[in-house]
Amino acid sequence: MSSNTAVSPGLAIVRKIAVAGVFLVIVVLLLLWLAGTFHRKIRTDTAGVRAGRSVGDAVLVPVEVVRVPATETAVGTVRAVHEA
Repeated sequence: MSSNTAVSPGLAIVRKIAVAGVFLVIVVLLLLWLAGTFHRKIRTDTAGVRAGRSVGDAVLVPVEVVRVPATETAVGTVRAVHEA
């Protein structure tokens, strides 16, 4: 009575890929869960909203988004901030 315990090379590769795929899915789902993807972060009901406070005689102006490029100019050579 001999049992065939040898696994063909093709089946071993498929098994390794399947295990890696399952592990990858578990890790991705865990990261999504830790990031809060599966629950609401902002309440949709407005029951807890209260009226704003009075501003008195202050002048109100509309808000405007201004985009400013975040660049710096420098003269000379580029060097590391902290040199060894």
